[in-house]
Amino acid sequence: MLDAVASFIQNIADDPSLKDAIRLSCIGYDDLSTILFENEVPNLSLMRRITYSGGATNFEKPLADAWDIMRRYPELDIFNLLFMSDGSASYPATILQ
Repeated sequence: MLDAVASFIQNIADDPSLKDAIRLSCIGYDDLSTILFENEVPNLSLMRRITYSGGATNFEKPLADAWDIMRRYPELDIFNLLFMSDGSASYPATILQ
């Protein structure tokens, strides 16, 4: 999974039109949620901040964190949320409403 993330970041970083237009945020989660980086220019050095240890899966907290990040940058017109998980959890209906 981390190889796919690195490839995604590299593809953006290699395209000047994308690199200038896109900012990345990353939230790591298991049973807890941690903002690993926020509103950063795409580059592969960001991969050093992405950690994975496995564990329980809680979708609600990282989705709430993603919503908070989006609200902190009202000047941005477009947000794309790439949500990846190696586990399963109950559907977070409350936070998605």
